[in-house]
Amino acid sequence: MTAYMSWPLDDLQMLGLWFEAVGIFFTAFSLYSILRSRDSKSWMRTPASVIGAKLDQDSDGGYEAVITFHYSVEGRRYEKTDTFTSYPPTEERAERYLREYPAGREVTAYYDPHRHGDATLRPRHKFGDWVWLIAGMSCQVIGACLYFGLFG
Repeated sequence: MTAYMSWPLDDLQMLGLWFEAVGIFFTAFSLYSILRSRDSKSWMRTPASVIGAKLDQDSDGGYEAVITFHYSVEGRRYEKTDTFTSYPPTEERAERYLREYPAGREVTAYYDPHRHGDATLRPRHKFGDWVWLIAGMSCQVIGACLYFGLFG
């Protein structure tokens, strides 16, 4: 007679609860980011200078432009890095951002009037936020189906 210990996620209801928890986390994270991006469209404007611009390649072979800039608010100087990822993340698309924001260029930065150290060069929604929202909601649907036995 061999005794074995079952893994808690062997039970479909437990697995469903795990998917629900992961889905809630991803959904909450993405909604926070989406709402914050929406709020950035009403942030204050200030002159800024690009102090660095480089092309980065991720482990999947995709490219993104990494732009570092500085700006001042109420006499205090801040430095921030903004990452621009295009979809599909090709080298040519990322280089467009490098041409738009070369080092030394004077640009406009948008900063949070409540947290001056939080700024961006482009108030926008990021594609990845929507991907995480869809992933989170999908996990919740799968979790509910597992929990209520719709897959078994």
